[in-house]
Amino acid sequence: MPDNLYQAWFNATFSMKMDNLVLHASPTYFLQKSQVDEEVGALDIYQYGLNAGVGAFGFDLTAFYAKTGDDTIYDPWGYGKVIVQQILTSGGAPSGDRSDEDAYAVTLVYEFAALGVKGLSAYVFYGIYDAPGSTINETDSSLQYAFSGNLDGLRVRLHFAQIDKDNGQEDFNDYRLYVTYRFGVSGK
Repeated sequence: MPDNLYQAWFNATFSMKMDNLVLHASPTYFLQKSQVDEEVGALDIYQYGLNAGVGAFGFDLTAFYAKTGDDTIYDPWGYGKVIVQQILTSGGAPSGDRSDEDAYAVTLVYEFAALGVKGLSAYVFYGIYDAPGSTINETDSSLQYAFSGNLDGLRVRLHFAQIDKDNGQEDFNDYRLYVTYRFGVSGK
């Protein structure tokens, strides 16, 4: 949108296998600048970050860091945040893109195929979003099963999130059940 907004997003993904370990990293850089103040306001913002992790024996442990500059990111379409969380973003309380924010997170994923239960996976995510005057903590837990055979394409997911805010806003818990089906697609 050269008449209103300049936006660039760079991301690279690296991985390396060593025996039973898989090492992976993904640096990201985001830049946004308004061209006309009347449309979206005066913006000149950046965000950079890194996620890095190790996977082995069905487990994957990943750590995340993101730094947002001194403006709030204008995000009506989504831009591929460094840290993608489920509840705060969709719940109308943005995180990972507030001005002058440092965000830290860790996630642990387990694929039960290593125990012979193909299609079953679980994860735990913990994130801290620290901006001036406000720190938000989010803990997500999820259990998902992807069916195979005649029910290939069907997925069921149970999700629980706990959101803790320190700036006088109300903490909350979020429970969700997702049932999805991908028509005409076999495999993943």
